[in-house]
Amino acid sequence: MEQIGIANNIFTEIGKNIVKRSGPFEIWRKKFIEEVSKKISNSLNIEDVKECKKNCRKINYWMDDKEEEFVSKKFFVYEYITSNVWKNEFEKAIINTLKNKTKTCLRSRKKYPKEIRNIMGELEDYIDAINDYKKKFKNLYCWSERYIDYKKW
Repeated sequence: MEQIGIANNIFTEIGKNIVKRSGPFEIWRKKFIEEVSKKISNSLNIEDVKECKKNCRKINYWMDDKEEEFVSKKFFVYEYITSNVWKNEFEKAIINTLKNKTKTCLRSRKKYPKEIRNIMGELEDYIDAINDYKKKFKNLYCWSERYIDYKKW
């Protein structure tokens, strides 16, 4: 039950900071606020540090995707205006909410094409997995040639 309260709280907080408009913009706005509220409230319930870090990273990549989607919709005549609305309303509201609610998951923009961001996300997950294995192996006393090569690598 508290999960619903947190999501509604975030939904309200973000919603009041993004200007209401009519038509397709308003439909997109409502859907976006609903999605981001769920993502943030779900991340608040994660206690595992590694999972929290991974989830935060996914939220940031998701936000970059949403920015691209928003700007490509061309709700306004000029892309410059659309981009400014994103930065000054949507992103600003999310940044403030993340600062107030999570202290550990802040907005980290990646201004790369989606294909590159997807690869970066996979690489970051892979690096986390490698670091986990390094920690496990660090205290082992194994002298096989393959293990020694791995430690040197």
